[in-house]
Amino acid sequence: MPNALFSQLFILLVIAAVGYLARRTGLYPQETQQQTSTIILNIALPAGIIAASRMEMRTEDLIRLAQVSAFSAAYYTIGFYLIYRFFRSLPRFSEDERLVMTISLTFPNIAFMGFPLITALLGQEALFYAAIMTLFFNTALFTAGEKLFRGTVTSLRTVLLRPANIATAAMLLLFGFQIRLPLILHDALTMLGSLSTPLSMLIVGALIAESPLSILIRDWRCWLLSFLRLLVVPLLLFGILLLLRLDPFVIWLCTILSTMPSAAMSAILAERYNRDPQLASAAVVHSMLLFIPAIYLIMELLKRFVPLVV
Repeated sequence: MPNALFSQLFILLVIAAVGYLARRTGLYPQETQQQTSTIILNIALPAGIIAASRMEMRTEDLIRLAQVSAFSAAYYTIGFYLIYRFFRSLPRFSEDERLVMTISLTFPNIAFMGFPLITALLGQEALFYAAIMTLFFNTALFTAGEKLFRGTVTSLRTVLLRPANIATAAMLLLFGFQIRLPLILHDALTMLGSLSTPLSMLIVGALIAESPLSILIRDWRCWLLSFLRLLVVPLLLFGILLLLRLDPFVIWLCTILSTMPSAAMSAILAERYNRDPQLASAAVVHSMLLFIPAIYLIMELLKRFVPLVV
């Protein structure tokens, strides 16, 4: 399995390189990128999530579901609070810097980069559990996270009615009642869901292409955030998961998703509320640039300490 995993990782890297070249040569303009994002978030990802419901309800699956849910709830409550207190304790940063760094560190890019990667590495089944994590991600980001930026929160109804969350609810209902979609419909949804992998990597490459690399290299704050986001947080969580002796599949899933770069939504919220958007955008792209060596290291640790057969 390890060789297959790294082969999939290299394929994703090649697609990102295509996105980079396409943006640099003008073949993939920003308007098209925005339309691509809409397709991914509103069509491809929800379709893939619903398709992931076609699973047998085994005891093993229920245990994994409980473990992923408990991990997500703990991370997006206790973990979020500890990260917030950590940056509050550093007096050299401004208030805006503390907010941006808290959100950038707490929220990994689960949707755009996490979903395609874990599907490619661990199979379609992994998407079922990753979708559960997005429920906690969205709830935390658009309630407590957004409150930090503007002082008020998005209504829970608005959060829950996002396409990915609706698809997750549908997935859980189909799985819970063991309702099997007609095979032709399932295959159509799976095909739509598979679009998210190449399209997401094209966007990653395009984002890197439009960022001033000189600024990314000079800003030590970006290096700090990338170090914490890509190495410190995943390694801490990996150690905790090992001590808890969770299911190996769950350890791989949660550790890989925790190694994702900073979520693009951190930059979007910072831009919307004018809370140091330059730092937020730079942190997202900087962590993307350093993601490949980081995920390689994390996967080597997983391969060594948590044998897994997919």
